[in-house]
Amino acid sequence: MITSASNQEPKFSDDATRRGYIPSYSYLVTSINTCFKMNVEEGYDFIGESHKYWELVYVTKGTVGIKEDSKVYKLSEGEIIFHMPMEFHKIWCISPSATFLIISFLSSDDNVLSPLGNGVLTLDMEELDNLNLVYEDTAVCFDTNIGVHRHTIEKQDIIEERLLFLKFEHFLLSMINSKINRKTKQYTAVANNYKVIINVLTENIQKNLNVSEIADLCNMSVSNLKKTFSQYHTGGIMQYFTTMKIRRAISLLRHGFSVDNVSHTMGFSSQSYFSVLFKKETGVSPSYFKNKGFPNETK
Repeated sequence: MITSASNQEPKFSDDATRRGYIPSYSYLVTSINTCFKMNVEEGYDFIGESHKYWELVYVTKGTVGIKEDSKVYKLSEGEIIFHMPMEFHKIWCISPSATFLIISFLSSDDNVLSPLGNGVLTLDMEELDNLNLVYEDTAVCFDTNIGVHRHTIEKQDIIEERLLFLKFEHFLLSMINSKINRKTKQYTAVANNYKVIINVLTENIQKNLNVSEIADLCNMSVSNLKKTFSQYHTGGIMQYFTTMKIRRAISLLRHGFSVDNVSHTMGFSSQSYFSVLFKKETGVSPSYFKNKGFPNETK
């Protein structure tokens, strides 16, 4: 295990301190316990563990399954997950073979790293390069026997260790910053896509559209359309579209339009189908509503 000089603060001249831009600093990563790659075959199934360390798992080849407390994930090449301290986790191989990197470490501030401990991330090229540098540099500070890198006193070199810690911290902080930015961009994109969907449904409320046609009008794939819509509603988009149509139909019936006219205007395939959907949505038939309104409603 490598331990950083977390209690040591850099010293600066009095002149630099007076200028007011020199912050005190403590290492975010206080120790690195293990760093190793594993090659496994289909059927590999680690029973799981929990410990006081943070642990990252990065898949370089194949596909693995990971259980994290009550959550289950599937990670493929290029994806990474961070296990928080004392969080139970296990891993198994899904593909014919898989290779993954594991680094376990301690942090001086788990709250800073907490954004990483929620779900799966994908590394971009710069992040992957930074992680590879960390892995390669462990060979200088760790015993590399049997593929598991552990610190030995004989190899201790303060300069090399500090560089390793700084590179690792740079990688972690970059990942946190990237995740926050991705999350913000993702939510903004989802919100904008949702607005597009609602506008399309509103503008085409009198048409008889299916999911594929709605997706085309929104310039989205069907899967993206459903995924975006599910962020805001528990029911499907077609159910929502039907509800919109029925609400508009209620307004038209109140204004004196006939059931047949409303059915045709709102793009239903037949009056009987319109009646079925109307009763399912409101509890009464459209003819009943036109003549008597809703039960217990004062006309």
